[in-house]
Amino acid sequence: MTKTQHNRGMAIAMSATLLAMGSACTPLSAPPVPSGVGTESIVTTVEVLGGATEKPGEAATVIADKATLAARITPLPPITPQLAPTGIYDDAYVKAEWLKQGFSVQNAWFGIEAKNAVTIFAGSFVDDPKQGALKLVMMLGDRTLQEEYRTTEKHGSLKVAEATNNRLMLVAEDGTVFYFDVPGHRFVSSLEEKVPVATVPATYTPMATPDFGQRATPMPTGYPAAP
Repeated sequence: MTKTQHNRGMAIAMSATLLAMGSACTPLSAPPVPSGVGTESIVTTVEVLGGATEKPGEAATVIADKATLAARITPLPPITPQLAPTGIYDDAYVKAEWLKQGFSVQNAWFGIEAKNAVTIFAGSFVDDPKQGALKLVMMLGDRTLQEEYRTTEKHGSLKVAEATNNRLMLVAEDGTVFYFDVPGHRFVSSLEEKVPVATVPATYTPMATPDFGQRATPMPTGYPAAP
């Protein structure tokens, strides 16, 4: 795989992960009371048109004290950012973008591991459809980790069938069942096998800016993460 393909692959992976995640919203604030106003009344002159008063065009005066005005203003409650629901999903856009990189995605799983968003893309390679594989993408604050895992034997493209406590059950094209432990970043023999939690490498992963259909701009090469 060339550097350009790798960078674009990272862009697609990050874009897909962001699509699976929610976004923050900014709550509206109540309009402020004019400065320099104490307990005295606020006087606003409003021109009344169409003969509402005895003389057309005559000004009407609306008087409201500061306390009454403040009582009428109800501030909106703050909006808490929410992540998209975790679980198995199928997205046509994600499939199309990965296909451009030579990876055919059957479906994907999105979840949270150690407070980090993780997406697992299951499928096989376009040039080797019998080789089942997974693409793991983890968002680590200001950096992204991407890893690839292949089955030891070729049984066809993989698809996520079930997920229990961040352990995935995968079914290959010929019906062979595989298990993948998300915290351990590895294939396991069953849903019960105990494995240690994987250590995330302390390095920056080169990636391209998500283009959402436009040309991606490569980022600088990898370098050690700041302590």
